[in-house]
Amino acid sequence: MHRVSHQLATLPAKPGVYLFKDETGKILYVGKAKRLRTRVRSYFSKRAEAEPKTRVFVPKIHQIDTVVTKNEVEALLLESNFIKQYRPPYNVRLRDDKQYVFIKVTLGDRYPRVTTTRRVTDKRARYFGPYTDGRAVRATLKTLRKVFPHCLPNDPCDDPSRSRPCLYFHLGLCPSPQYGKISDTDYRANIDGLMRALDGKTDDVQERLRTEMREASQRHAFERAAALRDRIGSLEALLARQQAVDPKLANRDVIGQAHEGRHAAAILLTVRQGRVVARKDFDFQNADKSTEAELLDGFLGQYYKAATNLPDEVLVPLKVPGADTVSEYLSERCGRKVSVRVPRQGNRRQLLELAEENAREHLARLKARWNSDVSRREQGLADLSQALGMSAPPPRIECYDVSTLGGTATVGSMVVMRDGAPSPAHYRRFRIATVKGVDDFGAMREMLGRRFKRVKRSSDDESFGALPDLVVIDGGKGQVSAAAGVLEELGLSDVPLIGLAKRFEEVWRWDGKGSTPVRLPKDAPGSLLLQQLRDEAHRFAITYGRKTARKTVQGSVLDRVPGVGPAKKKLLIRHFGSVRGVRDADLSAIQAVVGKAAGRAVKENL
Repeated sequence: MHRVSHQLATLPAKPGVYLFKDETGKILYVGKAKRLRTRVRSYFSKRAEAEPKTRVFVPKIHQIDTVVTKNEVEALLLESNFIKQYRPPYNVRLRDDKQYVFIKVTLGDRYPRVTTTRRVTDKRARYFGPYTDGRAVRATLKTLRKVFPHCLPNDPCDDPSRSRPCLYFHLGLCPSPQYGKISDTDYRANIDGLMRALDGKTDDVQERLRTEMREASQRHAFERAAALRDRIGSLEALLARQQAVDPKLANRDVIGQAHEGRHAAAILLTVRQGRVVARKDFDFQNADKSTEAELLDGFLGQYYKAATNLPDEVLVPLKVPGADTVSEYLSERCGRKVSVRVPRQGNRRQLLELAEENAREHLARLKARWNSDVSRREQGLADLSQALGMSAPPPRIECYDVSTLGGTATVGSMVVMRDGAPSPAHYRRFRIATVKGVDDFGAMREMLGRRFKRVKRSSDDESFGALPDLVVIDGGKGQVSAAAGVLEELGLSDVPLIGLAKRFEEVWRWDGKGSTPVRLPKDAPGSLLLQQLRDEAHRFAITYGRKTARKTVQGSVLDRVPGVGPAKKKLLIRHFGSVRGVRDADLSAIQAVVGKAAGRAVKENL
């Protein structure tokens, strides 16, 4: 590897993160190391050449970047950030964190709310999770609200203009604190009990509720006693769904793993107070050519960076190099020793075997679903190519759509299917700049012109310049003619082109001279494939169009405020989140961001 030999000679002997890049600067792989010099050089040894994944990507390395950190823990966090940000093709990745659900308790509010979210951003809130089953989370919160009544995020509990309690108060789900139905102290006690239940500490909560029920009964407050009895019943029903294990295994995370070929899955059992309170399913991307240790090492680093409800011990099926670093990181976060260990016998081993059995079952379901999807995609591509008279199924299909809101915020979208499956990494969106008013034809011409000019500059199959095997336009005969004109001007008239009319079973195919209709049965595999493609293009365009329009409206409102320029406008939006947030904020809060005079002008104008 003579092209990086000079870089290997100057590597630091310090902890940090390394990034392998190809000749175009694209990041191929990200890793962490206790000693960068030793770890990076190991990839270029004869021993490393025997490993399948290393044998594939090492010849592609043209540049090595390093980031030195203070210790291994910092390297662990930075590696996880880089993997999420750059999505390197040769790193093992869990599904994106945004697919996981957290339970959020807004402790910064006078009356804390409980909600679900996919982002951990509020430092004043407490988060529980992440959870992979959103439906189970919502069911749990529904039960806990019966036990610990609280205000929902949108409940106007602190709205002074309301004259009577909300409907949830009469259902026993909201304590309606603004009407004096419950003190601030008792409301906080409800929230504390809910958080303890989420932590798995339910025994003392049950005992407290039973004590309150007995005291209420002795005072002849029978309605209160009955309400507490119902809460205890709801809590017991929740506990009945949680599998009991050995109470000695108080707070543990147990990780089971299964790997077969290109597929891999992991199961995490959350044990709190001797009960399995949650099961979380995970699947891996880029699992082929990775070892069991590499998969587990990647899982530990990526999961525990985002996790909030941390254990006293993590049980894993095998020893991995990063286990000590994860243990050190968790210990720092918890303020107590958290070990990562491989159990060999006893109850811990039995619990690990249970997690591994669940992982194998989850992997079997993943494989069955994947095989079904592959078969469906292959049928769709074969049916489509036959209907269009193509010599072979198209490996790469691109679909284009235009979205506009009354001639403003006109945008375009390009979505890509590769081998019949959506490829979000290759999606692109366009903000139409040269077309004014409602002009779908003009917007389509601009978008295609900008996209296919890139083909002239690049032929890399992984880049924006890759040439598609089929172009799909969301539109009829007119839109197809406009698109064909652009392709012809750029010398790409041999690229197959079709348009999807309003009546979906009719497809307009460009034959070099004009458009001819092709009939596809509505429930045919090829028709269903095109429907999925067009729906995705439409969704992608609409989402971007709404976002663009929202920014335009927000900007125009603040632009009318005297004394507020682009810099102050940016500060306001960043601090309060939106124009509505600025409008609802107190004058003193606004002035703290942009000053007294500008703050007064903002409040007066909004």
